Parts: sequence; C-alpha cells; structure tokens
Amino acid sequence: MTYDDDVVYAAAWLHDMGVFVGHRPEEQEALERWDSVAYAVDLAPRVLISNGFPSAKLEAVVECIRHHQPSTEPKSLESTILRDADILEQLGAIGILRTVAKVGRDTRFVTFSDAVASLQKALDHLPPLLRLASARRLAEERIRILREFLQAAATEGSGRLH
Repeated sequence: MTYDDDVVYAAAWLHDMGVFVGHRPEEQEALERWDSVAYAVDLAPRVLISNGFPSAKLEAVVECIRHHQPSTEPKSLESTILRDADILEQLGAIGILRTVAKVGRDTRFVTFSDAVASLQKALDHLPPLLRLASARRLAEERIRILREFLQAAATEGSGRLH
C-alpha cells in the first residue's frame, strides 16, 4: 500500500491528546460533555507546526484524527490505517490491560463490571469494522484472547464483579 507515513505517525501521536489528564477537564460535569476528538483536531496543527511538521500535510493529519474512532467513516487510506490500529488496540491483551488499568480512574470504568461490559461491547462490535485485510488478520488472535478472557471472567466472577 502506498500512504504517507508522516501523516499516519503524526495522527497516531496526537489523536488521543484530549483524553489525558492535563488536557481534559477535571470537573465531572465538564468531562461528561468533553469532546476529546475536537480538542485533538484543534491542538494537532499547533503542535505539529511548532515541531517543524510540513504544513502541507496538516489537513491530512487533522482528517485522520477526526475519523479515527470506530463510529466514524475514514476518508483516506491514512485515516483507515489509524482507525484500524485504534480498533486493534481495543482488542486482545492490550485492550484488556488498557481497560482494566482505568478502573476507578476513568468515569467510564467505576467498577470491574464496567470494564468487562466495555470489553464485551468491543468484542461484539469492533471486529467487523476493520477495513484492512492485514488488520483483520492481526485481529484474529486478539479476538480469541479477548473472548477467552471474558469467558474466564464470567466463570470466575460468577456475576459478582465489582
């Protein structure tokens, strides 16, 4: 495939800036209304320009960030690559680690039951959204790992996770 790896790398570097402490609101009410993608779209050009990134590629980076979430439609090969990578990161062992590490630290994951529900939703909805054949191949093992983890959590937790 022919794509601009500068665009992919820059978008991957900055696409989630709005989810990090120090970049997002601390107050619960403001956090519930927070649009981390809009924040990253606004921030990315300034960060990239200040680091000498080619201005001719800024809009392509912004478009990748704007369309990196599973609920959006990628508009270029670069945005498809970023979106597929973002989906892959939510599956398998890394997806499990990232989700469980947020329990008690993220408003979405107050309890382990919340984390398990989120992981189940990822397993149920994300794999069919992958576009690239290479991403679908990479997903196979991650899906197996996530499925086995969720089955084990259900068996061991007997519906009593907190």
